[in-house]
Amino acid sequence: MYLDFKKLKKLGRYEEALQAIDKALELKPDYSYAWNNKGIALRNLGRYKEALQAIDKALELKPDYSNAWNNKGIALRNLGRYKEALQAYDKALELKPGYFDAWYNKCVAFRKLGRYKEAQIAFKKASELTMKPK
Repeated sequence: MYLDFKKLKKLGRYEEALQAIDKALELKPDYSYAWNNKGIALRNLGRYKEALQAIDKALELKPDYSNAWNNKGIALRNLGRYKEALQAYDKALELKPGYFDAWYNKCVAFRKLGRYKEAQIAFKKASELTMKPK
């Protein structure tokens, strides 16, 4: 069921993905990854408050889940809660300092707040991460 979600997500079939995730959560309600992905699917459907609730559930189950912290920031940003989004990105970066997506999303949130100097710094950090050899 969970693999079905990944395929459906790639195809942009988020309603069907939600059904697959809900089935997985019926079997394993403490599956933090499924809660995070439910948040992503809901976000992609424009259901930002519900997305935030699902991601919060993922974080309740796994507080050190850097990807969920980044996704929480995105959900908060979509709700216009930019300062809270920055706090979520900071938490993701505390857990995973070289997290490109969190640095990039932090840049976007700073821009939304009109904090262009800080946005530039965050963007530079994200850019440096793409230049590092793996």
